[in-house]
Amino acid sequence: MGGFVLKTNASSSTAFPRPTDDPDEQLRGFFSRMDGDRLFTFLLWELPAGRSFENGLRGLEPLEFIQCAGSAEALTVEVRKRDDTDTYVLWTAGRASEDAGPRDVEIEWRDNTNMVHGNERWTSDEAAELFLTYWRSRTLPDDITRRPLERFEN
Repeated sequence: MGGFVLKTNASSSTAFPRPTDDPDEQLRGFFSRMDGDRLFTFLLWELPAGRSFENGLRGLEPLEFIQCAGSAEALTVEVRKRDDTDTYVLWTAGRASEDAGPRDVEIEWRDNTNMVHGNERWTSDEAAELFLTYWRSRTLPDDITRRPLERFEN
């Protein structure tokens, strides 16, 4: 395993977890500071085998990842994974234990607004927990709904 990369605001990247930090504290700290303007997105992805953060990221683009956008109070969480037909699917994560309701919840970040269902709105602590689960297992719990947004073949 080559490790993971945590990308902030689609621009700066850091190795995850940092060697001196507790992964839980690192993510929760980052996510709690999300204001939707200066700090508004995170993307976590695994480096391919044989690659490390120290070797550089040039030429690497993640095919599978978990990402979130918004502020500490209201985030949308999306995951892109390959399915059994070798197609990559980007989907929005929601809580299966809640009624989805209409898609009328606004998640605002920078100059963007994402409209999601009520069960797809996450707080920073909840999103951090999803990221940690993804980091540990490369997937999310079974009780998460998956609303497809787009599909593509590599």
